[in-house]
Amino acid sequence: MILSEALEVDAFGTNVNTRALRGEAKLWQGRPEAAIQDFVSVIRGLEDWRMPTLFVFWPDVAHNVAMTRAHFRSYLGMAGAMLLTGDYAQAETWAQSAEDLISEAY
Repeated sequence: MILSEALEVDAFGTNVNTRALRGEAKLWQGRPEAAIQDFVSVIRGLEDWRMPTLFVFWPDVAHNVAMTRAHFRSYLGMAGAMLLTGDYAQAETWAQSAEDLISEAY
């Protein structure tokens, strides 16, 4: 992950995708509490970010896709973590947030 993080920071100036993927890996390991820490750090870091839908100039498509992917992965990861911890109401809320995020972009 160290190389991935360095490459992501070099390309996009952030490591949100690496953190989101690390959280997902922790979730797969059955460590939802540890995964939540990574997901929350991404969600807080991208709190006000939304996929732009109107452009004056050609957009940075790679950057927009990377930020959206990290955001979506973290929301969906939080839903999975809540399922594993038995908090089904929160799982539904996070899953709806993931769906809403993608719906906004289309």
